[in-house]
Amino acid sequence: MKRVTRRELAPKYGPCISCSIGTRSHVLEVAEWEEYEEEVVVARSDDLASKHWEELDIVTKFDLVKENRVMCHKCWISKSQSYTTVIDSNYDKWVAGGITSIRPVMKVLQSVRYLGIEKELSNETNTKLNTLRSISKGLLSSKGVEEE
Repeated sequence: MKRVTRRELAPKYGPCISCSIGTRSHVLEVAEWEEYEEEVVVARSDDLASKHWEELDIVTKFDLVKENRVMCHKCWISKSQSYTTVIDSNYDKWVAGGITSIRPVMKVLQSVRYLGIEKELSNETNTKLNTLRSISKGLLSSKGVEEE
C-alpha cells in the first residue's frame, strides 16, 4: 500500500514532544497515511425483488500510520533561544576547529533545520549559521576527495 502525506488536513491535536502539553502549534513531522481502495455498495435491490442486483462504487480511504510530531510554542521559543546561545558561544571554536568540530556543527545544523527555527534567529546568528553551513560543506566535500 502507498504511504502519503495529506497537507490539506489540519494537524491533529497532540502532545508536545518536549513537555507533553497538548498542542498543534509547530508541526515538526507531518503525519503519514496509508492509501487504499475499497468497494462500497451504493444501491441494491429489495430482498423481495425477483432479480437481485448491487451497484458498487470504488472509494479511496486512508488509514493513519504515523502521527504528527508537534511542539508547543513555548518549547519552540525556548529551543530557539537555546540554539542561539549555543551557536553564539561556540562559533569561534567551531570555525577554528576545522574537521574536528564537524560533528557538533552538523548536529546543530540538523536540529535547527528540523525545528524550523531559522526565522526566529537574529540576523547575526543566521549569518553565523550560513557560514557554518558553507564551512562544513567545504570540509565534507574536500574530505571525500582525499579518501578516493
